[in-house]
Amino acid sequence: MKSSEYQRIVRDGKVVQEGHIDTQTKFTELINGLDLNGKTYLDLGCNEGEMVYMASQLGADATGADIHKAHINSCRELHPDLKFKVERGTMLTGNYDVITASAMFHYVEDRPKFFNQLVRCGKVVRIDIWLDQGDDDAWRVGKYDRLIPTKKAWLHLAKKYFGTVKELGQCSTPDGSYREIFELSDPTPQPPVAKLIYGLAKTGKTTNAREMTDFQTLELDSIHRKIDSPFLNSRFKSLPPYIVANKQNPEYYEYSHNHIKGWLDGKINRDIVLEGFDLNTNEFRGPIKEMLEERGWKVSEVLLEKKFK
Repeated sequence: MKSSEYQRIVRDGKVVQEGHIDTQTKFTELINGLDLNGKTYLDLGCNEGEMVYMASQLGADATGADIHKAHINSCRELHPDLKFKVERGTMLTGNYDVITASAMFHYVEDRPKFFNQLVRCGKVVRIDIWLDQGDDDAWRVGKYDRLIPTKKAWLHLAKKYFGTVKELGQCSTPDGSYREIFELSDPTPQPPVAKLIYGLAKTGKTTNAREMTDFQTLELDSIHRKIDSPFLNSRFKSLPPYIVANKQNPEYYEYSHNHIKGWLDGKINRDIVLEGFDLNTNEFRGPIKEMLEERGWKVSEVLLEKKFK
C-alpha cells in the first residue's frame, strides 16, 4: 500500500496506514449533521481518497478529485471500485449535492475562479479554512508563505458567491494552525459559457480559441483526424473534414454530434469553446447550440470574416 504519510487510514479499528492527519476525525467533523445516503458527493483535494471511501460507506455516490496525478494513482490502487479524477478546483466539473474541501483553500491562487466553479458544481459545500486571528478584513502571509484570511475577510469573500454561510466552529489541525469549518449553501452561480467560433479558412478560428486559456477547447476538425473516424480514408486524408460535410451526408453530422456529446459529458459547468469550419452551416451548428443550452450553457457565437494576411 502506497503512503503519502499524510492520511491516517483505519480499517475495522486497526491502523493500516500511518499519517499525520486523523482522516476519520476530520471527515466526521466535516460532515457532522449531513445525510450522505443517496447523495452525489465530491471530496476536493482528496489526497489518497480515504474520505471518498468513508462517504461511499455512508451510501453516497462518491467521487474524489486532486490536482496531483500521483495521488489519484494511489486512490485508484487503494479504492479500485470508486471514482477519482485529476482536476483543479478552478477547473471543477460536474454537479454534486455535497462537496467537502479540507486543508486545501490556502493553496488556491485564483480565488474568484475557484468560487465560480464551486457555486456551479456544488449545492452544499463543507470546507475548513485556515484563518488569521486578526479582527480586521485582511489577508496576511502566514505559515508556509501562504496568504491567509481573517474570518471577516473570508466571510466577505464567501458571501459574494453563496447566499448562506454558516460557521460550524473550530476543527482539528495537524500543525497548530487555527482552522474553522464553514457550510456554504444557496449558491448564486453564473451559468457556464459556451462560445461557438466559426468562419472561412484562415480567419483565425483556432488562434482565437487557443487564446481563451480559461476555456476548455474542442477543435472540431480534429474529430475526423482520429484514426477511428469512418470519414478518415484515402480519399479524404489530404482534405479538411469540412469538405465531406454537407446536407447529403447525414452520417457525418451524426458522427460529429455524438462525439461532441461525449466530450461535453466531461465538461459540465466548465466554460468551453467549440471552433471549426463545420459550424458555418445552420444545419450543423443549430443542433449543437440546442444541445448546449439544454445542458445549461449560455451560448454565444463568433463569426470571423476578416482573413489574416
